[in-house]
Amino acid sequence: MDVANNKLDEEVCRDARAFVDIFYDTMDRKRDKIGFLYSEQPNLVWNGNPFQGHDSIRSYLQSLPETQHNLTSVDAQKLPGGAGLSESAILVTVAGETILGADQHAFSQTFVLICQDAKYKINSDRFRYLD
Repeated sequence: MDVANNKLDEEVCRDARAFVDIFYDTMDRKRDKIGFLYSEQPNLVWNGNPFQGHDSIRSYLQSLPETQHNLTSVDAQKLPGGAGLSESAILVTVAGETILGADQHAFSQTFVLICQDAKYKINSDRFRYLD
């Protein structure tokens, strides 16, 4: 692997980690702002329940009880362009534990991030409890 590819991988991982930190801080402490992190036409599948569109996703996430997320891993890779994705799309996988109201669960979450208005936004979001 050459130096340019290594640098690109490092940038992708750094950008993904910065986005993930913002996402979970927003989810846990400023949920009324969560809609700003989603693209214009996003989709979400939350434990098998599908949501389509910005307003539907925002409303659902705001209806959830208070959360606290503790991450154990974050991984990212640049996606190839095509299939309607921009050249800067990133696949991000996250694992950890969350406290949702009074319940604690291990979870996995996968995002496809796209660049919109010079910022990364969630185009696709999959969340699943692991226990």
